[in-house]
Amino acid sequence: MSRPVRTAVPALIAGLALLLAGCGSDSPQDLLAAAPEAMLEQGTVGYQQGVIVSDGSGEILIDTTTQGAQDLQTTAQRLTIHVGEAAQQAGAAGGQTVEVILDGTLAYVHSPELQALAGVEWARFDLTETAQLLPGFDASGQQQAGPIALLHDLRGAVDEIEELGEEEVRGVDTKHLRVMVDVQRAIENAPEGRREDLRTAAEALGVPDRYPMEIWIDGDALPRRIVTLIETDDDAFGPTTREMRTDLFDYGEPVDVAAPDPDDVVDFSELLSLLGGADGAGS
Repeated sequence: MSRPVRTAVPALIAGLALLLAGCGSDSPQDLLAAAPEAMLEQGTVGYQQGVIVSDGSGEILIDTTTQGAQDLQTTAQRLTIHVGEAAQQAGAAGGQTVEVILDGTLAYVHSPELQALAGVEWARFDLTETAQLLPGFDASGQQQAGPIALLHDLRGAVDEIEELGEEEVRGVDTKHLRVMVDVQRAIENAPEGRREDLRTAAEALGVPDRYPMEIWIDGDALPRRIVTLIETDDDAFGPTTREMRTDLFDYGEPVDVAAPDPDDVVDFSELLSLLGGADGAGS
């Protein structure tokens, strides 16, 4: 009888040690530090994102709502973007909805307006070529957009943590935290092959060195909601504030980023010709 007891005691002690170690793993610091890899391990994520850009007086310049899903390994994503009416005041095309597939340097865009103007289902853009045609367009920034950008942000947000309680987000229990994102730290902690693209994108967007972020994170270190508030000094509008709220869900679900049927696609250069803007675009 004594031998089984002696054998069981070390096993019991080891089990208790693992249990106690696990109890400490849900601290805010540990959850935030584990979040980037936890997201990558899931492979894919669905999201809903709202962005509001306002000027110094609080007037809304641009408001967009995006519903999409992204492959976090390749950064490819499929999304639908609705641009609110407020954008018309800033000279943009407000009230429109477009569907977009982003895959590497290629972007496919579908919208009713495109069909009405050119009679085509999809327009294909090579982001590298578009960057040459449109001053100020940043191809690397487009490739780092979506939840993958938030994943990069998390790599710079592991201190100055304020706990704001526990809340349920889309039926999932989470811890609500407020942190500061250190952009330089986020870049340094990113994979080496993406650091320069991230640095270029941050400079192109005028992102400050540090900015606040609120995050709702579950017990598996998966972010369920992220809110960022970024203040910049825009060349066209002066001081602006961009508030972005992103809900994250459907981790691990398949993402359809297949390119449209080639018969339904026209290249950007052909589209300009159809619209009679080829000469103007190259001037």
